Amino acid sequence: MLVLAILLGIAQLSWQFDPRQLLFTDASEASSTSPFDKGFDSLVEDTLAEWQTPGLAVAIVHGDDTWAKGYGYASLNGSRVTPHTLFNTGSTTKSFIASLVSILVDSNTTYKDITWNTPFSSLIRDDFVLPDAWATEHITLADALSHRTGMPRHDFSWLNAGPNVTVKDITRSMRYLPLHHEPRVEWEYCNIMFSAVSYALETVTGESTGDLLRDWLWRPMGMNQTFYDWSVAQACVRKDKDCELATPYIWNNHTQDYVPEAIATFPPATGAGGTISNVLDYTRWLRRLINGTAPLSPEGYRAITSPHSVMFAELPPYTGPVWYGYGLIMGIYRGLKVIQHSGSIGGYTSNMLVIPDKNWGVVTMQNTDSPAQSILWLKLMDDMLEVPKEERFDLDTLMREQRAGSAAAREARRHALYPDLPSIPIPPVLPLTRYEGNYSHPAYHNITILLNAPSHGAVVTPDGNSGLPLYGTSPTADLDTVVKLTHASGEHWIVDAYMGAWTRDYSDMMSRAQFEVAACGVAEMLGMQIEPEIEEYLWFV
Repeated sequence: MLVLAILLGIAQLSWQFDPRQLLFTDASEASSTSPFDKGFDSLVEDTLAEWQTPGLAVAIVHGDDTWAKGYGYASLNGSRVTPHTLFNTGSTTKSFIASLVSILVDSNTTYKDITWNTPFSSLIRDDFVLPDAWATEHITLADALSHRTGMPRHDFSWLNAGPNVTVKDITRSMRYLPLHHEPRVEWEYCNIMFSAVSYALETVTGESTGDLLRDWLWRPMGMNQTFYDWSVAQACVRKDKDCELATPYIWNNHTQDYVPEAIATFPPATGAGGTISNVLDYTRWLRRLINGTAPLSPEGYRAITSPHSVMFAELPPYTGPVWYGYGLIMGIYRGLKVIQHSGSIGGYTSNMLVIPDKNWGVVTMQNTDSPAQSILWLKLMDDMLEVPKEERFDLDTLMREQRAGSAAAREARRHALYPDLPSIPIPPVLPLTRYEGNYSHPAYHNITILLNAPSHGAVVTPDGNSGLPLYGTSPTADLDTVVKLTHASGEHWIVDAYMGAWTRDYSDMMSRAQFEVAACGVAEMLGMQIEPEIEEYLWFV
């Protein structure tokens, strides 16, 4: 399901609300040839309502034509989505970072010694250090851009670092983070490696990533409402009436209401994400991904859209393997090559997709995590291809089945973490108050364990205080990161970690944890299985 989520731009699923009367608005100029007809408008209305999605913007390019439209609310204070509404576009940023590298590689003069296969060790040697010596010396720009370094996500390391974290800080933290695979063995999505690429770009050029994106890519393409810094985006809002930031929301299933994310606490741009833009600006990028035209060179376009890592041997709705290029995902749909990438962070979700052979592309942006945008762009793609109804990929039903089975899936996951628990759990050695305190890790930073649930936007789920819960928070964390520890047996606990307001009945990560209690009766270390696929615990002292 992880790979499907990356493909379809689904971060997490929210449900059980029908604000139908609130959500729908036409924010574009219609035309007789527009794909946004009354039937599609009605589908949008129903889809946003079913999946608790306040607002969505969509744009299509087909040949020389461009259509864009906004639906619903950019902010629940009443402002509506238009094609100019700004969203954080998350990991779609990766295609821009890869394109910067392509321009660097294209240079025959200033950066003539840099190729896709240049190792980080020759660019940022003192800062790029991994737990494995061979990986440190040999991992290249190409490895990082195609997610084949062996490093897993480790997202909580940079999300918990605070608002002043830099790409240099993120890069230097990797020496404390375990690899999951040998390099070049498996595709494994890793945001922090794109931070290393960003830092290498800054080191080599002497310019910030934001300036490089603006001067090398966005301005040449006329993407004048695309930004890499919240303050610059907010300046646009103040001076341009068409420039408005959508508010990101997370649906609270218990109170049946939305919780807004605080944009001010969002992580800084990290190379893996950080772009702020609108669907109209992104149509300019879609055309480059269709045609491979400037500022991309033919060689650079071929490089970023060629297969470098196999993501999955087979994954519907695609036929056959799905592969990763450099900052882009590709597959075959009904005999046609599709190029795409999604993005998601803290309530913002986006997806861009092109079919070069049809000279067609679509981009969607919305202000909550839900399948709504994916249901809609799949519909638009199938309409363009005139796919018979009975042959279409039924994402609606798949998502409803996932929703219906979510509680059972979570319970199965919990059982899998500790399949051999005693029928009567062994109580913790210490009173719960003795586990409270501050714990730290050199890469994952600080976490404060508390007996009482944090009050900042928190909701105690219906289990109340059952399971002897403890709560972990951080004063520097972005996106209101919260860790809930539910007692399993003895010093063993179940971790539910939330990135963003923890008001959902599902977590972003579920894994194991263990306290180390000294002979003197002090809880001196907390070990957490931060990456669920890695058995190794990371120890907070």
